Amino acid sequence: MNDGRLGTRRSFDAASPRRRVAAPVGLPLLLAFARGSALLAAGCSAYGYDPEAATRRHEQTPETAGTITNERTKAVYRTILEAVEGAAPGDALDLAPGTHTVNETITVSKPLRLRGAGWTRTRIELRYDAVLRVRGVPEGEVRGVSIVRVHRQAPFAGDVLLLEDCSATVAECYLAGAGEDLAFPHFAGLHVGGDCRGSSIERNVIAGNQVGIYLDTGSACGRIVSNTVVGNSRAVFDRRVYDQAETAGIVEFAENIVAYNLEAGEWYEEKADLRKTNGVYGNGGPAPRGPFHEAAPYFAAPGSLDFRLRPTSALAKAGRSGGALGAVGTEGAAAAAAPPPRRAASPEPAPREPATSGRPK
Repeated sequence: MNDGRLGTRRSFDAASPRRRVAAPVGLPLLLAFARGSALLAAGCSAYGYDPEAATRRHEQTPETAGTITNERTKAVYRTILEAVEGAAPGDALDLAPGTHTVNETITVSKPLRLRGAGWTRTRIELRYDAVLRVRGVPEGEVRGVSIVRVHRQAPFAGDVLLLEDCSATVAECYLAGAGEDLAFPHFAGLHVGGDCRGSSIERNVIAGNQVGIYLDTGSACGRIVSNTVVGNSRAVFDRRVYDQAETAGIVEFAENIVAYNLEAGEWYEEKADLRKTNGVYGNGGPAPRGPFHEAAPYFAAPGSLDFRLRPTSALAKAGRSGGALGAVGTEGAAAAAAPPPRRAASPEPAPREPATSGRPK
């Protein structure tokens, strides 16, 4: 049984459609998984990334139960479901620091803003087959929270955050724990379905999922900018690539870090000239179409969920305006998503630059 540790996701058949069918499990699959796991482990160890410690660190905090306050009415609720049902369109719901347990799927079908105190402080814990779904809203927001799936084995495997035919902003969040089910192998940290061209996905850490970002058949997404996608079985799965669609599924995919996933995946975007602004490194499987910044990210302390870049990282000044790629900036600068997590008691040794900038061997 998998306990949700980053980098230990099962591999899957990249060509299999997103439907419940029996998936063959044999020697080729096991060999492919072993090779991908070895690549990911080599990449992680190259700069001190301990996936197990990262997951333990996140699962231990915070411990207290959180409350939800409606900014307009000042009403205080004990569960997110009650707060959503009691809110009027346009309301903002403030999620206090602590753990917010969700035992059934929550569908946000009116324009609301869900705001936490930062993903290191406010945690939404999905249990059983619960999913957080934003559907059909002209304007929505999910910001500053950690959303983690606790039950991830079949029959409770599922997505973490699902956007359907909406215009929503998902920003400064940590999305983890989608999957795992070999018979239904495309559960995602962020699942985009339908027309979401007005949506903006920015400054999120998406880690430890069966798929990091999944674009369903015929779906479209707006901006996917400045995210850190790390430690997933597949970083991005764009069904338009598999379906050989003629139109792009993503308007803008830029300044993201896609690193140390079993597979990077592939995606179609309208502004293909921005591909070169992304950092892609240390992934197993076929390399996506470039060009990219192909250099080790050198996160500050990923074992403590500190995904800021070290100042010496080649990605620290690779952004279009000279800033850092990824979700949370650079050590020594203000973090974009939240105050940095507590560092480990013993400092990490300075990383050694690999001999080549390609994937670890």
